[in-house]
Amino acid sequence: MARIRSEVLSPFRLVRMFFYLAFMASGALGGLIVLTQLLPALSNPARAAGAAETLKGLGIDAAAVALFAFLYSRESKAKDAQVGRLAREERLSRLKLRAGAGDGRPLALVAQLPPVKGMWSGLLDGMDGRVL
Repeated sequence: MARIRSEVLSPFRLVRMFFYLAFMASGALGGLIVLTQLLPALSNPARAAGAAETLKGLGIDAAAVALFAFLYSRESKAKDAQVGRLAREERLSRLKLRAGAGDGRPLALVAQLPPVKGMWSGLLDGMDGRVL
């Protein structure tokens, strides 16, 4: 039940998490392709001219994977915290309230209002303690 309430409170979290995973996979695949281009460029001096551009692409892919991994991690922690909070609220809502001390004496709740001061005190003084 807490997971359903969590989904209602943040409806697109699952979609965001899916896209974070998809973008991480895309960056990892791009990094793998760049690595396959970088290895021959480093082993062959004739292809070494394009190695700087290939390294730049690898850095972009690595940064994208790191960014989306961070965003996914943050979203996952927020989801876990929210589900935990909602589950705790759910457990607390199921608790029974006992209105008694257990020895036959009724529990008395007394509320005391503070004295009224300020602009409304004149109005309440004229009512002689009556409450509308």
